[in-house]
Parts: sequence; C-alpha cells; structure tokens
Amino acid sequence: MKKSRILLIFMWIIIFSISTGIVISTLLLKQWNTLTAGLAIIASLLTVYGSIRLNWRLEDAHEPYINIYFDTKSHKYATSLVLRNDGGSTAYNIEIHWDNPLIDSDGKILKFIDEGIDVYSLPVGEKVSTYVNNIESFFSEDKPLEIYSGNLIYHSTPRSKTKIKQPFILSMHSFAKSIMTENDQTSFYFENRQLTKSVKELKVEVSKLSSKLDKRK
Repeated sequence: MKKSRILLIFMWIIIFSISTGIVISTLLLKQWNTLTAGLAIIASLLTVYGSIRLNWRLEDAHEPYINIYFDTKSHKYATSLVLRNDGGSTAYNIEIHWDNPLIDSDGKILKFIDEGIDVYSLPVGEKVSTYVNNIESFFSEDKPLEIYSGNLIYHSTPRSKTKIKQPFILSMHSFAKSIMTENDQTSFYFENRQLTKSVKELKVEVSKLSSKLDKRK
C-alpha cells in the first residue's frame, strides 16, 4: 500500500477513535445534544472513508498490473514464461527478482534478457514470452514439482522513481495431469522445426563431401 494511503488511514483512525470516545462519554453523561452531534460526525467520517476507498479503486484501475504465468499451449512440448499487462496503463522497466528462481534450458536463472531490465515497456493487453524448457523437464519421479517465487518490479511511467512491487508464485502443479491439446499449427511448427534441423545437418555433410571431392581433383 502507498505510504500516503497508510498515513491517511492512520489519521482517519485517530479522528474516528476520538469521535467514538466523545460519543461514549456523552452517552454516559446523558448529554443528548452533544451525543447527536457526535453521531453525526461519525456518520460523516464513514461517508468520507467510503468515498476515499472508491477513489482509490478508480486510481488502481488505471495502474498497470502484470500477470506472470506458464504457457504450455502455444508450442508443442515446450513451456514458455509469459508477462501480460492486465492493468489500465502501460508498465515500464519491468524486472523479475527471483526468490526461488526458475532455471531455463541452459541451466541459468530465467531472464528475458541476460542482464538489467527484462522488458522496457508493455502496453495494456500486450504480452511477451520467453522459452523455458520442454514440458517433460518439469515432471520427474525423483523429485517433487518445484514452486517458483519472487517479485515483479515495474513503474507506471518511464521516469517514475516510485516502484510497484508485485509478489508472485509459479508452479506446474496444475499441468501435471492436464491434457495437452494439439492443433494443426503447433503440429506443423514442431514437425518443420525437425525438418529444418535435418536439412541443416544434410547441408553440412554435403559441404564436407564437396570439399573432399575438390581436393581429389
């Protein structure tokens, strides 16, 4: 919660406590006119608090909010990590700070880029993703499923000094027994990726054979 909001709530609690104390004392002393005034103050304070809460909700609706999750559907047999802005404005200078880190296929702590800021800007409704590993790598009989955690740090404006800190937890538990759907697009992508790899290997071998033939001439 923002420091200004904490201070405002603290001041409201003090004023409300004082007003309640006055009402109780006037009730015990049977000072009915003062009691009526005290009750009116309390009613006003409750109305003001309701208005403040509504205003805060409207402010929060305009703030960026980053959703972080695993994607196992977009690519066959592969898992990616996705950042999606589900808030009300663009998020800037997004960084992932791991507590229990997610390790990628290269054995490194997962980052969208090697060092520094992961994503410089992410507009409302947009998402970015990065490859993590194949799905089978998360499921092993030798060890339980990992729980990954950390904090997303980002800003609501490009040069804002105020950071938004958002804790998160990730797990593949929900995918342990899920049915992995396959469509023509993902199947075509996977099969042609293997085909491209085979063509590259064939090209290398043909190049080697061509070099040997040239030397014999």
